[in-house]
Amino acid sequence: MPMHLYEDESLAQEVYQEENDVQFARKVEQELHDEELARQLARAEERALAAEERARGPPPTRPWTMKRVCSYVVPLVIVVLGVVALLYAMRSDKTQTIPNISFGGSFFEDEDPWQGLKPGDVVRWNNGGAGGLELQVVDALESQWEDIFHAVVEDWDSGTPKVLKLATQKAGPDPDCEPIDNKSKVCNSDYGDTQWRGINQVLIQNGYIISTTSKMNEYYLKKSSEAQKRYTMCHEIGHSFGLPHSDEDFFNADLGNCMDYTSNPAANISPDESNFKFLADLYGTVPARRTRRGLVQAQQAPPVASSRPSSSSTSIPDAIRQKLKDVVPRLENRAEGNAHEDGWRLLHSSSQGESHAMSLGNGWSVEMHKLSPFEE
Repeated sequence: MPMHLYEDESLAQEVYQEENDVQFARKVEQELHDEELARQLARAEERALAAEERARGPPPTRPWTMKRVCSYVVPLVIVVLGVVALLYAMRSDKTQTIPNISFGGSFFEDEDPWQGLKPGDVVRWNNGGAGGLELQVVDALESQWEDIFHAVVEDWDSGTPKVLKLATQKAGPDPDCEPIDNKSKVCNSDYGDTQWRGINQVLIQNGYIISTTSKMNEYYLKKSSEAQKRYTMCHEIGHSFGLPHSDEDFFNADLGNCMDYTSNPAANISPDESNFKFLADLYGTVPARRTRRGLVQAQQAPPVASSRPSSSSTSIPDAIRQKLKDVVPRLENRAEGNAHEDGWRLLHSSSQGESHAMSLGNGWSVEMHKLSPFEE
């Protein structure tokens, strides 16, 4: 190749390379310029936003509207109720061991319409204003119950203050436990898996007790201890006088009387002074006899709002007896509950017992008090 041609080609390549270098330098310079411009724009935008926030000031405080309050409170209430329901269900199961939870008192007390009642709130026998209550208790029990029956009646008859004057009458065993006019009757039988070990029936006319019956269920009590049998009978006979429960918290300390719901019947087989004080407010005390020191005055009985003279007795009409035969077995045999389906009104229900009532018409009504089974 001629020399001059070689030199021309080399010169052309140098010129071409220089042009490429210039273009690349301009491109790099443009990119650096664009990046700097973007950074400046970003900083300017940040300064503008900050200035706008400063101009607006702090965000306003949200008002506590009812809707906002409910949004906090309702979920909390639901959680608390769920915990309470769970613990209560565990406590109702006697196989569970539940710690003693207390918030200024007994947290899991069953509501009991009997507990806390005053003498003016309960039904009673009409003693016509005489001091104390004289009542005949009919023994319609089988022979294996005789010793327990007489021990229980003696406990009620010998209490202080002296309110009750009880006499016993022996009758043949009567599993049906037909009510007797103006008397209290106690019976026993194997009544089956009824979910009650003892039941008390109180027949009422115009607010006054006319007759009571108490049944001991051998299905649960046959193999029970003597203390359990004695507690059950003492409890049901106590209802026969109009007594309420002393206490119905199954898990607290025993009060030492048979009107207290308890898991330790041996410590609660008899009535105590508190039961007799309640009875004294109901009926007054039995007139005292003259002693060597003089006449001891008896407490006067509370006034009785009844036009019926004290010496009178009331017969249960045949129509009422028939209604009892119709409605009482439905309640006694309902092991699954739902007694309201048979017309009974539920007064109280807990794991330890139930109370029901029904109007029989013409001023007559009946109350039933169940004592639930207890595994010893």
